[in-house]
Parts: sequence; structure tokens; C-alpha cells
Amino acid sequence: MLLHLPLSSTSHKTSGSSHQCCGHPISPLPSTNLKGLRSFHFFADVTAPSLGGVCDSTFWKTEIPRACHLDGAIWHAIISLASAHESSVSTVSAGTPTTAENLHTLLHYNLAVQDH
Repeated sequence: MLLHLPLSSTSHKTSGSSHQCCGHPISPLPSTNLKGLRSFHFFADVTAPSLGGVCDSTFWKTEIPRACHLDGAIWHAIISLASAHESSVSTVSAGTPTTAENLHTLLHYNLAVQDH
């Protein structure tokens, strides 16, 4: 599933090619890495709905993905969270995530901390 995030009602296209959201230009997502994009989609499709609960689903399903466009630390934190979540639900038969999954999770966790 491709995630298309609507811009807020106050958003507009400027004379350039960027969009505005909450007074900030919306840039492309910070990563063009396919694994990062896959984790972002996992977040949108699986992690966010499971975190949302009844009360705060808009926050996790809409506001956080939008914030990923504005802040690299949020992007990397969400990729790390989604990667850890995916590892926890799809572990190898021995019950432990693979080393590559751990590295992906830790890489984005470290990038989130550095960007903050």
C-alpha cells in the first residue's frame, strides 16, 4: 500500500515546488532506502493502528507520519519502532530476530538520537 498523506486544509502549494504544512515546507521523506520505506509502510499499516487504540488513532496514523516529513529524528524513530515491532511479530523459529533486522532497528534508533 502506498501511503498518501493529505496536506492540512491550511496547506497550499507555494510558487515553488514544495508544499506547506503547519507553516513548514514538506520535504520528501528523509530516506530513499527501500528497507526504510518498507518499515515506514509497516508503521502505517500495522504499528500505528496497534498503537492508536480508540482515543489517539489520528495522532499515530496521521500526525506522526506527517511529522516524519518535517523532522529527521522523528523519521528515524518511527523506522526504528516499526522495525522492532516487525521483528517482534515475525521472529525466526528460534524466537530471536535476525542480526540484519537488529542492525536496521539500531541504525535508525541511533540516527534518531543523533538528529535530536
